[in-house]
Amino acid sequence: MQVREYKLPVGHPHIALSLHSFGRLCARQRQHADAEEYYKRALAIREAALPMEHPHRAKLLEHYAELLVEMGRTADATDYTAKANAAREKHVADEASEV
Repeated sequence: MQVREYKLPVGHPHIALSLHSFGRLCARQRQHADAEEYYKRALAIREAALPMEHPHRAKLLEHYAELLVEMGRTADATDYTAKANAAREKHVADEASEV
């Protein structure tokens, strides 16, 4: 992670990818606070760098929602699930309009 942050410009999507991966790892190990911090950092980068409908952004929102459910924060999770679904729907609609 340190190498990526040193080598890549601030806000680079590959940094978000690494943060997302670390978040998943921490979530699997039930290190919820660490996972949430990684997800929040990854989401901040992806929100700035990618369009709302980008699949990577939707997947991160989905994983963050899953973590929130595990943490007992279902109301927050519902918001992130809705954002993930909206992103996917927009992506599918955009793909269909290009055909």
